[in-house]
Amino acid sequence: YFRPIYFIFPSLLFGPALGGCFHVYLSILRGRFANAGELAPCFQSFQDLFLARLIPGIITLVCTFPYTLATTAKLAPFLDKLQQNPSSVNPQEMFSVFLSSYTSSIPLLLICLVPTTYLYVNWQFLVPLIIDRKLGCWSALVTSWKIVHKHWFHIFGLVVLTGLINVA
Repeated sequence: YFRPIYFIFPSLLFGPALGGCFHVYLSILRGRFANAGELAPCFQSFQDLFLARLIPGIITLVCTFPYTLATTAKLAPFLDKLQQNPSSVNPQEMFSVFLSSYTSSIPLLLICLVPTTYLYVNWQFLVPLIIDRKLGCWSALVTSWKIVHKHWFHIFGLVVLTGLINVA
């Protein structure tokens, strides 16, 4: 089930922290060094940076909800049995039930990942626009969408490449 704390708390921390990182990056790219005193824009834009993390997180939750629902429905009878009598469950049975429920839902996951990926790529410049252009969250959402939409496959390739570099 949905627990708001899993979306609100990380958004409170990571939105402004990411904004601070982008402020430092942009300062260095422009040939000046940012010190701690220059991080004021991150605090002035706290609400927008918070929303910049919260809104995509909630939309991702909505997009992947069918997969979560399907997997949970397949696991529910087993989890009820486990809760009623934990000693009656064999660890190998537990592994096979979990593996079966998750792997049988993979086609639904792949379908759910299409809109999630599309939106994630479209909002790549959300935080930098809030920090650099001093846009509000909604204006940054729209502007990032317009910028990326014209070059979506190029940005998608860049996101995949940076993801592979981060994994390596």
